[in-house]
Parts: sequence; structure tokens; C-alpha cells
Amino acid sequence: MSQHKHAGQAEQTPAYANAALTPDGQVAQRIVEQLLADGLIDATQAESVWIGLAGGAACSADWRFVAETAMMLGGRDAAAD
Repeated sequence: MSQHKHAGQAEQTPAYANAALTPDGQVAQRIVEQLLADGLIDATQAESVWIGLAGGAACSADWRFVAETAMMLGGRDAAAD
């Protein structure tokens, strides 16, 4: 991951955030960005999800894992409130 400045802070740029992506990579990037924005995955999951999507290797078990993890994390966050 590379770093760049944004509003006076160092910010991590994900390895998958690359302007020279293939069309499949671009679609995968948009999906990952939306999943992150919706809180369905966290930054630690983003790259592995992107790799599966861009490479065409993502399967239903991968999506189940993402959904189960998001639900588990959501339940833990709600319990902490």
C-alpha cells in the first residue's frame, strides 16, 4: 500500500486502487468501495475480496463469509453501544 497526503493526514491507498486496472478490475474496485462504504467489509478484507472479484474466482462461499463476518461484527458493535 502506498501513502499520500489528504487534508494534512497520511492516508493509506489500497493496492487495488490503480488507474491502470482492467475493466474487470475496475468493476471489482467499485464493488469493494461500495462494500466498504456500506460497512459490509472492513479494510482488512478489501484486498482479498477484490482479488477474488477481479480474478473471477469469487464464489458463493466467499460472499457468505463476507456477509457472516459483517453480521457478526455488526452484532458485536451493537452490543458495545
